[in-house]
Amino acid sequence: MFNLSKITTQDLIQCVGILLTLVVIGVSISQFSKNVSNSISQAKKQVALEQTSELPLQVSEFCINASNVATVVLLTENGIDIDVAIEAEYKASKEKQDALLPIIKNNILAYGSNDALQLFIEFEKGISNPDKNQIDINVYYLLPLLLSQVKMDVTGEVVDPMIFLNSLMPQFKEHNPRAKEYINELIVDLTLDKELSSK
Repeated sequence: MFNLSKITTQDLIQCVGILLTLVVIGVSISQFSKNVSNSISQAKKQVALEQTSELPLQVSEFCINASNVATVVLLTENGIDIDVAIEAEYKASKEKQDALLPIIKNNILAYGSNDALQLFIEFEKGISNPDKNQIDINVYYLLPLLLSQVKMDVTGEVVDPMIFLNSLMPQFKEHNPRAKEYINELIVDLTLDKELSSK
């Protein structure tokens, strides 16, 4: 049996010292583990931010080119002849649009928020119509909303999607009431942040 009467003050000091050392080591290991975990988390966020920092610009450029393409398609569908300059602009816009789409898709799939991903899926559904010549006009209204969502994800700032529609896609200005209604309905349907609603 352990005899407490034989423990000296020196033994007690050593025991307390050992216990304090173990506590300090345990706290240090715990703190080190938290610091490493936080560093990894911050590094992941930084990589995601770097990868998505160009995304708003890519989506805005896509909006401009998609709008130019849609204008020419609508003109030709309505039997209006287009001149050589407009046809050249159409071809250039179509090439840029086609080049940007996979880049935007990859960035949103890899680093985008759940809301941006939902919007991109809706966009893809709209352009994946079996009859490519009959793309629903709502697809074009969706693009400014996607841009607003991506900008909010990257910068934290909220911009009314109608501002993007009117500035980047001026060919659709006459559609404002219809576009606003569609955008606001989609925000509710997809349970997106209500701050994105167009006023």
